[in-house]
Amino acid sequence: MSKKNLLFYIILLGLVLRLAGITHGFPFILHPDEPTIVRSALGTRFYANPHHFDWPHLYVYVNYFMYMVFAKLRTIYIDFGALDFMKQWVPLLLDDSVVFYFLSRVLTAILGALSAIPVYLTGRKLLDNQAGIFAALAITILPFAVHHAHYALPDVPMVFLLAWGLYFTSRIVYDEDLKNYLLAGFFIGLSASTKYNGGLGCVSVALVHLVKYKNPLKKIHLLVLSGLACVVGFVVGTPYSILDFDTFSRTDGPAGAFWQFANVGSVGGVDYLKNLAHVLFSQLPENFGYTIFIIYALFVLYTALKLFKKRMVSSDVYLIIPMIVSIFMILYLARFKILRSQYFMITYPFVCVTFGIGLSSLINWMGKKRELLIQLFAIAVFVVPLVLAALDSLKFTQGDTRQLVYYWIQKNVPPGQPVFYRDSSFGPVAARISEPVHKGMGKVTGYHSGYMVVYDDGEFNLRELPTNVKPTLVLDIDNSFKLGPPLIVYKYTL
Repeated sequence: MSKKNLLFYIILLGLVLRLAGITHGFPFILHPDEPTIVRSALGTRFYANPHHFDWPHLYVYVNYFMYMVFAKLRTIYIDFGALDFMKQWVPLLLDDSVVFYFLSRVLTAILGALSAIPVYLTGRKLLDNQAGIFAALAITILPFAVHHAHYALPDVPMVFLLAWGLYFTSRIVYDEDLKNYLLAGFFIGLSASTKYNGGLGCVSVALVHLVKYKNPLKKIHLLVLSGLACVVGFVVGTPYSILDFDTFSRTDGPAGAFWQFANVGSVGGVDYLKNLAHVLFSQLPENFGYTIFIIYALFVLYTALKLFKKRMVSSDVYLIIPMIVSIFMILYLARFKILRSQYFMITYPFVCVTFGIGLSSLINWMGKKRELLIQLFAIAVFVVPLVLAALDSLKFTQGDTRQLVYYWIQKNVPPGQPVFYRDSSFGPVAARISEPVHKGMGKVTGYHSGYMVVYDDGEFNLRELPTNVKPTLVLDIDNSFKLGPPLIVYKYTL
């Protein structure tokens, strides 16, 4: 199979994993952050300035233009008499309450799958085609990358743009053409304009320049111009960072970007070491599907041993640049007080390229005489994250527990019967329930009978209810192969 065909099938696999269950949760929007992108993009029709910088604005504007193109095409189809066809076959495209979320999710999924291209090109540029294929397959099947690509959020497009920045950075290794410096800086700037932490990719350009020229002042103008291109890329995507700098620079609330930088908090000393241990031995292995991170970690240790024994040749230094950047990013992010998995997505292109180089080097060392062993080893490395990613995608096709409770309430709760709930994540569902709905259990005694929706986290104790409340379990939905929390519904009488 040709390398182009193989890359095509890798991208196709990425699309299948990410588009499976892409309408999850509809008609509810159950992820609290998705409305930030969609509502801001829709609001751009009236005000080009979103007036908040919790996230930068590039992905907001990209979605706005996509929405406008879609709206015009939909109008054209309707004018040509396709309304009845759309009502029968694609009613979702006529439902403005969810269609824009659908479009943004699809775009995010596509960009996630296409991230394989720059990662492949980088691995090929630094080592060989085999390294590129391994790196591309790795970023395609990372379980958390697959999971997060199902939402209308900026992290996945940030990784896509950052991966292109890494590719043009890798080109600097063998070609000092100004174009590569400018494109590397520009794509990293666009990445930062999608989500701020994408700007950390600038470290890779500086490191390549330092390794290439030893003297950091030699041809420093190339590095300066790359930095300026990065600033241009950021401002192109988020122009109101300049035009509305007063809001951008606010530190007293979430509307300001500077507040966002401080809000994550930081830790030091023993707490930092605890964070780092959690990241290295639990969070990242799980997010990467275990085997990919193990190969990455072993290659890091092998490289450190070569450095210690002074067996590193000059040509090897360029191969480990993505590794050095990934280590820097992991060490930096581990100091955050809040360790959300999406924060570490900036490491994905660098870790996957490092993984691809490490696995390809290992297989080349094993030699052609052990072809069967090599094939079995490669299958073992990739099958674990692939299965984990596929199982996670399957969850998106099975519905959300909150969605299933809503359908049960619609079918089984008599008109006028109150519904009580405790967990705020049930709020979007509760807002659509036609019966009397109350958050909290404080008013259960105000009705002779009713229903209680409880998040089955082990914290709710029936003994907390007034003694005259007699609950009966009527529905128990676990979240095995489903999204959402495990939920229990009780019917009660006084």
